[in-house]
Amino acid sequence: MRFISLVLGALLGILLAYVFYKYGVGLLDISGNQGLKNTITLIFLGLPISVLLWYFRTHDVRENIHQNDLFNALSR
Repeated sequence: MRFISLVLGALLGILLAYVFYKYGVGLLDISGNQGLKNTITLIFLGLPISVLLWYFRTHDVRENIHQNDLFNALSR
């Protein structure tokens, strides 16, 4: 399930980057600044994957904490 989520997140990132690269530049009026255009496009490209990885890591850490609490309670 996580792998599928990451693949879908990657596709979403590609779609967001493409839409920004084609249409968002005119909205922000940065057509003359190629470096800023590329930087913002890369942010849109990596944002969904970063958010998903953060979510999965947070979920695993919380699950591990609860599991350790259970083992500590059972061992007493």
